[in-house]
Amino acid sequence: MNGAHRPLVVGPYSEYRLYSNPSSPRGHRAMEPTTTTPGEGEYAIRPFAAGDGERFRDLYQTVWGHERSAEWFDWRFRQNPAADGVRMTLAERGRTVVGAEAAVPYRLGVGGETVRALQPVDWIVHPDHRGSGLATRMTEARIARDGDAELYFNFPTPALRPLLEKFGWRTVARPTTYYRVQDPAAIAARRGDGRAARLAGRLCAPLVTGYLDYRDRHVTPPDDIAVERLDGVPTATLAALYQQAVPERIHVRRTEAFLDWRFSNPNWNCRTYLARRDGRLVGSLVTCTDTITGMTTTRLADALPLVGGSDDAFAALVSAVVTDTPAAAVLTATADPIPDAVLSSCGFVADDTVTLSRLVSRTTHVARPVPSTESEEDWRLGGTAIDDGENWLLSLSDQDIA
Repeated sequence: MNGAHRPLVVGPYSEYRLYSNPSSPRGHRAMEPTTTTPGEGEYAIRPFAAGDGERFRDLYQTVWGHERSAEWFDWRFRQNPAADGVRMTLAERGRTVVGAEAAVPYRLGVGGETVRALQPVDWIVHPDHRGSGLATRMTEARIARDGDAELYFNFPTPALRPLLEKFGWRTVARPTTYYRVQDPAAIAARRGDGRAARLAGRLCAPLVTGYLDYRDRHVTPPDDIAVERLDGVPTATLAALYQQAVPERIHVRRTEAFLDWRFSNPNWNCRTYLARRDGRLVGSLVTCTDTITGMTTTRLADALPLVGGSDDAFAALVSAVVTDTPAAAVLTATADPIPDAVLSSCGFVADDTVTLSRLVSRTTHVARPVPSTESEEDWRLGGTAIDDGENWLLSLSDQDIA
């Protein structure tokens, strides 16, 4: 993340939590007032309109420090099979867009039923216009227009959580993210923590290499599992594998159309690993790799089946990914549905350990029903409490990674 500006942001939180410095007050200043506070009447809060895509991308670059293409914008907001248009609220001053808050539609499954949900993403305010109440006003406008959805679920930054709580969001869980750090110097450089941190990263490199070499030498993939590697994503195959074991817990439905959209991000290089035992497909793993300002990240984005999978199959899949990605600075994963023991054996470290607690900010999963009242019944879908983390099953691809 650009060291000059820290965004007020809901997503992509994957960028914030890995590349910001959680121990620095700069990483949490997004909700602080600025020295100049324009009057509320000078701003217009309005829905997205034709021609706003480039304005949003300009604001995105100002806040995040890197460009997003028109192709990326269309993929993220227009091509989603659950979308009926761009769901975005903008804050405008004059003819300049200075704030934005978008939502990506999802179809969730819960107890055999399908639920219309929205994931708020890319909520950003220009650094010169923070402290003007824009986040509050955009939230009010967003909620007023989203009556066709049944709930929100998202993964906000620490700075934004108090605002969401004011509007009725509740914390659902603190899901654990696992990191296999292969190039600490590259991560330190990407975070912009200064010369001392970069030097520490280089000094840590031999220790990290030694630890990973030890882990890799002691990993023995199962002999009866064959792993096939494919460039791209065979969406029909994965949708069929999902259908073989559909969870009762709240989860994102894997239709062929959804999978085709989810892994068509133009900035990603996606690969699929298929695990077979005696010729029968028993597991899959999709990886997504991208490079931002010189640092390459590979995400173990989506593993199937979501329930009832074989530990041996997941072990073979993760081992194959590790073997294939020595050049990535970091690999990331979640322990749903991959067992945490499999990830640990392959050199992944959880973000709640002392080792990583100063390097990353932990993810927080929040939710809110639409509409929300004081009734606890609003917080249940078919008898399932949406504010209980035990009732959810979310992979890394279900979070706001883009």
